[in-house]
Amino acid sequence: AEHQKFVVLGLDKDTVGLEEEAEILSGCNDKVLQVGEWISEALSFAAIQGWLKAPPPVLSRVYQEISNGMLGYNQASKVTIVPFPFPFVQMVSVLLVAFVVGAPVVIAQWTAWDSGRYF
Repeated sequence: AEHQKFVVLGLDKDTVGLEEEAEILSGCNDKVLQVGEWISEALSFAAIQGWLKAPPPVLSRVYQEISNGMLGYNQASKVTIVPFPFPFVQMVSVLLVAFVVGAPVVIAQWTAWDSGRYF
């Protein structure tokens, strides 16, 4: 099957193509950051060439939203990389079981609920 060329880094057909981008990405440690950088570069190139007819405040907001997206990705990445400590997980599990077992008893005592009427 013939592959369709999809150019991210450059904006014309004479620049880097799919194979070159795949090679660049295969050597990257952070592929998402690299692609985000390519998008920002393409956006800057389009604005400088005059292909993107947007006022500077709108263009600034686009850069800001790209940055916010990358920041969100990095924050989510930190959460997935750092595991919870094993003792903390076990303690939370035991306390959750104690709550599930004890809460109905305490609530029944505080509200003077007659369980014999309903069961």
